[in-house]
Amino acid sequence: MKNPFLLLTLLGLLTAPVLRAQQPTGKEHAAALPVSSASKLITYTSVVEVPGASRDELFTRASQWVSTAYKSSVSAPQTIDKEGGKIIIQGFTPAKLKALGINSTAGNVTHTLSLYVKDGRYKYEFTNFYHEGIALPQGGVSTGGALENAKPACGPMMMLGFHWRSIKEHTDEQVRELISQLTTTMASKAKDPTDF
Repeated sequence: MKNPFLLLTLLGLLTAPVLRAQQPTGKEHAAALPVSSASKLITYTSVVEVPGASRDELFTRASQWVSTAYKSSVSAPQTIDKEGGKIIIQGFTPAKLKALGINSTAGNVTHTLSLYVKDGRYKYEFTNFYHEGIALPQGGVSTGGALENAKPACGPMMMLGFHWRSIKEHTDEQVRELISQLTTTMASKAKDPTDF
């Protein structure tokens, strides 16, 4: 081939499908979030050992962490059962999406957090993630719905696929940060309020 333009065009046509195939799709990204095989819901859960800590100590630490981490974002009544060693809340985190390199608020992502404590260990479970959008200037609400959805429930005219993926990624970061804070709090001894 003597025409370099034709050669470059053919090379571009042959490599474009390969390059496009390497980009993750919405379904592949959704699979990267932890999905429970039993419930098919995105679920972050673990049992964490805290040697030497009593159930009462762990319950106190968990209660203190919840009141700090969710001071302004608890959106529904809580179940706080000290005798049963159980705390369940309906909380939310701000939904953020990245557009043109700028993070912007896009409503909230609600979730259920369940904490269970026993002597020497506790279990956490974050699940039931649901994006509640905001009213748009052009009308309508950009609600993505359950985060397990490959596409937002409001449709592509209200929310683009990469915005939906951005909300999922940001939610994943926020939940992992909450888990990190919870782990730190549960591992440290709670300060006795009468010790001053």
